[in-house]
Amino acid sequence: MHRILLFLPFLCCCSPELEPGAYGKLELKLLGSAAEVHHLEVSLQGPGITDPMTAQMSLSQRQASLYFHGVPAGIDRVIEVTCRDATGQAICTLRREGVTIEAGQTTELAMVLALDSGSAELGAFDATLVFNHPPSISRVTVTPSSPDPGQEILCEIVATDEDGDALEYQWSATAGTFTQPGESTTGLTVTEPGEVTLTVLVSDGLTPVSMTLVVEVGGTAGSASGAGTYQVVLNELLADPPDDILGDANADGVRDLNADEFVELVNAGTSEVDLSGWTLADSTDPRHVFPQGTMLAPSAVLVVFGGGAPTLPIAWQVASSGGLGLNNSGDTLTLCDQSGTPVTSVTYGGEGGYNQSLSRSPDLSGEFVKHSTVSASLFSPGYRLDGSPFN
Repeated sequence: MHRILLFLPFLCCCSPELEPGAYGKLELKLLGSAAEVHHLEVSLQGPGITDPMTAQMSLSQRQASLYFHGVPAGIDRVIEVTCRDATGQAICTLRREGVTIEAGQTTELAMVLALDSGSAELGAFDATLVFNHPPSISRVTVTPSSPDPGQEILCEIVATDEDGDALEYQWSATAGTFTQPGESTTGLTVTEPGEVTLTVLVSDGLTPVSMTLVVEVGGTAGSASGAGTYQVVLNELLADPPDDILGDANADGVRDLNADEFVELVNAGTSEVDLSGWTLADSTDPRHVFPQGTMLAPSAVLVVFGGGAPTLPIAWQVASSGGLGLNNSGDTLTLCDQSGTPVTSVTYGGEGGYNQSLSRSPDLSGEFVKHSTVSASLFSPGYRLDGSPFN
């Protein structure tokens, strides 16, 4: 029995306008003759895709339509459809990558299933939504931070997967030889001095994420080697300030959805770091450029707020772009040095939208957790989880 599958993306008329950067809708149509389809699995993957999404389904003689509401707007969404018969056997599977969901609009995808017989009509079937959360990278370290040529470098990545999927790893570098490039921990030996760029990719079998860092072989510790050991740590972030005055994170007397967002940076190394010209970006745009003369001493902390007039007795700056733009449904934060080389990055999902910050537990080295699960407060910009200073 021959089947032809076509996946045709196009943009339909706009739904009522939503808040910018919020949500769109997805309409999936299954067309043709497919009476033997008993079960349909639709997998929606990509940054910010979380379980609260809902769907409605309608069925006619030759068309089934599934409407997904509350799909986070953004690019690089992956749609995978698996049709199964009454025994659970997969009849066909189709995957479409690079789908863009526009805020306030409906993206329509049509799948055509044509059978040789051409006589059967669409019968009743069940539909299941399958959600996938991408892996989350907690940290990447290299030891020593400033190795000599020929000295083995210990490279380690710590990553987790909310769905419990088995993770696969792959290391690569612009120079040198790895001992176990497919493991979370591996050795790397570089025989010649110079700057080496390392990239590690981690995948749950569906959605890969990666991190890139730079190590100076045969050089002195500085911004490059600091990047390799995560000398500067993204320790806490607030994407969804609590309601009312409780959400006044910058202590300027006003709770503002954008101004009270913040990102906390801590120097976990042993040498001072010059942040002049470094940038902090989300998944779409640079949000803050650190001004000249921004120095971060060992154990010192610097908090970047979205805006407002902070009054906290800590070192702080306000986003140079006018806001941090942290999405409650998920985003990626990347800190780059003045040459544009990524130093560290953090990816979070729907856990960012619970009216509290996400903070490493324990501070500096742990995984990100909701602040209230390890502290009596909802956030602690400039301070440790227990409210004590970093230095």
